[in-house]
Amino acid sequence: MVSKLKLDNNVFFLGYIDEEKKNDLYNACDIYIMNSHKTNHEGDSEGFGITFLESNACGKPIIGTKSGGIPDAIQHRENGLLIEPNQPSETAEAIIELFNNKELYNQLSNNGLKRIKENFSIDKIGRKYMEIISNHYNY
Repeated sequence: MVSKLKLDNNVFFLGYIDEEKKNDLYNACDIYIMNSHKTNHEGDSEGFGITFLESNACGKPIIGTKSGGIPDAIQHRENGLLIEPNQPSETAEAIIELFNNKELYNQLSNNGLKRIKENFSIDKIGRKYMEIISNHYNY
């Protein structure tokens, strides 16, 4: 379909990416998008979506679907946009909105960075782990 629509210069299927190369890709993109399907009847679904946080840490606005744990990583219109699963037109509309609204793009980028620093820094997470471990061994 990419070739048929003559998007070969704009769409790349990269497959598996080594951890040390991920930040380069996040920084090379304008928006990070990961659309997942709703939970199926067997209970399979997208987990929390650490890649959304990694993208926010690189200052990128994010687009994801309202499925699985993705809404835990994306606060709609705060650090990204949440859309319905299996709705390609909503994905397109979200992309167009971000490219046409520089103020919103910058707001989501800045809010994403701020959220990472305030809630997911190594110091903050380390303290949470220490608290959990301390509470566990105090029983």
